[in-house]
Amino acid sequence: MAHVAVGSGERRWDRVADAYGLLIAAGFAFFLAGIPVQVSDSLGNLVTVQTSSWPDLLLAQFWSVAFFRPLLLAQTKALLDLSGSHYFLAFRAFQIAQVFLAVWLFVRLLRVRTSGDCLAAVIAVTVLAGSHTFAGVIREAYPINNYLTVALCCLAALNVLAMERPRWYTDILAVACFVLAVGTIETGLIVWGCLFVGRVAGWRGVSVPAFATATVLMVAYFAFRFMVLHVGMPNLMERASGYGFARLEPAQLTERFGASPYPFYLYNVASSAATVLFSEPRAGVWMFARQLQAGEVEPWMWINVAASTAATALILWFAVTRRWWSNPRGWTHGQRLVFVAAAVIVANACISFPYTKDQIMSLGGMLFAAALFAAAAERLQAIPRAWPSRAVTAVLLCVVSAAWAWRVVGLQHNLVHTAFTQRNDWAYTDVWIATHPESQRDPVVADIVNSLSRQALHQRVPTPGLYRFPLERYFDHHTD
Repeated sequence: MAHVAVGSGERRWDRVADAYGLLIAAGFAFFLAGIPVQVSDSLGNLVTVQTSSWPDLLLAQFWSVAFFRPLLLAQTKALLDLSGSHYFLAFRAFQIAQVFLAVWLFVRLLRVRTSGDCLAAVIAVTVLAGSHTFAGVIREAYPINNYLTVALCCLAALNVLAMERPRWYTDILAVACFVLAVGTIETGLIVWGCLFVGRVAGWRGVSVPAFATATVLMVAYFAFRFMVLHVGMPNLMERASGYGFARLEPAQLTERFGASPYPFYLYNVASSAATVLFSEPRAGVWMFARQLQAGEVEPWMWINVAASTAATALILWFAVTRRWWSNPRGWTHGQRLVFVAAAVIVANACISFPYTKDQIMSLGGMLFAAALFAAAAERLQAIPRAWPSRAVTAVLLCVVSAAWAWRVVGLQHNLVHTAFTQRNDWAYTDVWIATHPESQRDPVVADIVNSLSRQALHQRVPTPGLYRFPLERYFDHHTD
């Protein structure tokens, strides 16, 4: 396929979409800068990496019973070593940089060329920012959010794959993304899935030898994990998980599914896919159906379900009106986005079989937004001249974008609530120290704990309850 030059007019609309994406990311950065580092999930990891040498840290990750994540804590240790004792600044700046990079890679994948594309990109970025699957990777860090790392690797791989032809650096980047992602967390295997379905869809920005290299590495990963190290899979006793209308503890899961866990695994896969398409269930719990049955549905639930269902319907309209049986090399970029999104959502859901969690589906949520871009751009381009049809299309897109924009506002409020909660947790640091006495034996570890504690307790964090209004309950819970 010949390389097509991008005109100045096309670059203009691309830059407008980039600017909007960066504006949304800057809004998140403002709130993230005020969130103290977590005590519960982050402090223990920081102590572990500081008290471990590099060889011990790397080797310890090879002998886990249920997980194989050799590069997970290594990233935390590298950032800690580079922090220069500015611990909060280093980890929070890294998280903010990840958010900016994720939004930029997302917009770049869309390939905005026209004014209609730009408007569709604005809607897609709003959907991305308002998605509950994106909220978890924005709100939480351990102290580095591993799911965001995987999502970034997938977006980077898809971006280079969507280029007109392979180059030496696209091959290196694609393979490096796979290695980093799969070494960080098991869901990183989906990078290979992105490369595979992208090639099926007709993208050729990564060469056959590079794809073959990634395939060999994936086979080696499974062989090394299961045949050499004998690292298994998470069992029912690993963590609590949602099922139906309730959240079941490990003992309850074992009692119910211990003899045959496959119905539970199938439920997790179906729930993970459904949460992207309809915003239900949430972490395996069908909150909307439960509250509807009790007659206590909150406004935020209606908004979430309606916004996601409308977006899914628009994507479905696009899918059923396309010709899919032609050669994929003749597909439009929008068709490829929808095809890749559908395949990756299914693959992402399958990887979630041991337990379901909104953050695990973060990549599926991102590509759902990319698929909506394709559908919205096509709808805008195909608007008939008759004013009733134009009005219906305009109203439909306005309603969808307004509902998702409301969810973005809710996420921002939730970030304020998160900052307030995590700051209060630091008031009980002495309780954590009492249960982790080793943290005071090492002077560097003690300095880390004291530095983060001082920063958190001196952080100016507003109290969410001081500026509530009648729809306060939407903001408090819509991203929980």
